Amino acid sequence: MVSESEIKKSKEIGEKAWKRLMDESLGPTPESYSLFYHYYAGTDYAVNQAVDKAMKKDGGLSEKQCAELYRDFIQDTAATEFMLQAEETILSIMQEVSGIVGEAESATGEYGKSLAQSNKELGDVKSIEDLKKVVTAMASDTKKMREKNSNLEIELATTSQRMESLRVEVETAKEEAKTDGLTKLINRKAFDATLKDHIKKSVDDNTAISLLMLDIDYFKKFNDTYGHQVGDQVLKLVARTLVEGIKGKDIAARYGGEEFSVILPETNLTGAVMVGNALRKAIANKELVNKNTGDTLGHVTISVGAAEALRNEKIESLVERADKALYAAKGKGRDQVCAAPKSEE
Repeated sequence: MVSESEIKKSKEIGEKAWKRLMDESLGPTPESYSLFYHYYAGTDYAVNQAVDKAMKKDGGLSEKQCAELYRDFIQDTAATEFMLQAEETILSIMQEVSGIVGEAESATGEYGKSLAQSNKELGDVKSIEDLKKVVTAMASDTKKMREKNSNLEIELATTSQRMESLRVEVETAKEEAKTDGLTKLINRKAFDATLKDHIKKSVDDNTAISLLMLDIDYFKKFNDTYGHQVGDQVLKLVARTLVEGIKGKDIAARYGGEEFSVILPETNLTGAVMVGNALRKAIANKELVNKNTGDTLGHVTISVGAAEALRNEKIESLVERADKALYAAKGKGRDQVCAAPKSEE
């Protein structure tokens, strides 16, 4: 049962979220309201960090940005609903298999009793006619058992096919839940989990690991000038160039909005800066063409922050240091790479 204090707290959070929507002149969409409700609830550090960062960068949030942040950090509905459906289907299949096994056990038991009875009757045979009756009964029971087994095999084969089909669907749903729909890179949630795993591995193996945070320069101006379709085209171009430019174990992710990240296992700070510069130059050399009109729109540049993980450093700290280095690159004129200090001095 929900307590009065919990109800009061929820109401206060809801009122703060609603006021924020009004202050920001945002439409009260479910995505925007949910985003700010989570923000004021303060239960997810990543949500608050992303909102604060977007506010600092652009001076406010648009409904489109709210929807993107909601999708990147909160929404997991489609995947969750599918998993629930999958669980129900698995339960149904398990019940079917249980029924098939029970039927097989029952049929086997009946066949065993029939054979035992036939064996007993064999001891009482006194004529060829008696023997013929017993053998005929045994043949009939055996035929029924074969038919029953054949039907059971068909049912089990069908069930097996359903399980394989479901397995493929579940794996596909899992991949979709980890992938950014626009750029096809891993999304923020997958990035968090992947970075955590790689940092643990770097500690276990005593190897370096670095992180790049990348942001498209003047993206908002680009979006406002040419429209969101061209903006999406820019995001795809950057994502594709990142994938083409990284190697081996390196992993590119869409961190949120126009910000990307690259995890660099077994790479120190010097190597990270080199990778960052290579990616920056590769993107700057790409010429952007409006697919709708064929017009040349010039070149896109990015700013990059690089940080190498410190001993026993928390993930949040590594991301924050790389992010600060990114903003340092922005402050120095953009289209460059800045490295975070190796210590907190």
